[in-house]
Amino acid sequence: MKFYKCDQCGDEFDDKNGMIEGRCEYTRKIKLHRTGWSTYSEEYKIKKTIELCRIIPSSQTYIRADKDLCPSCVKTLEKP
Repeated sequence: MKFYKCDQCGDEFDDKNGMIEGRCEYTRKIKLHRTGWSTYSEEYKIKKTIELCRIIPSSQTYIRADKDLCPSCVKTLEKP
């Protein structure tokens, strides 16, 4: 198993649990409960992809940043 070092905080993390070279993908299951007379619930999968891009002000273009981030630093990117 390969470990990566976070470019933000310096912690080591597993390659399955963080952002590697500016990109990460998460998949998780959720259950939605139906309202009204039915009592069953439906299961769904949420797929989320996050890409870290750098803005170049002179040309107004985006370039993907090659940064490795641990899961706790990725959570700070999700906050508005």
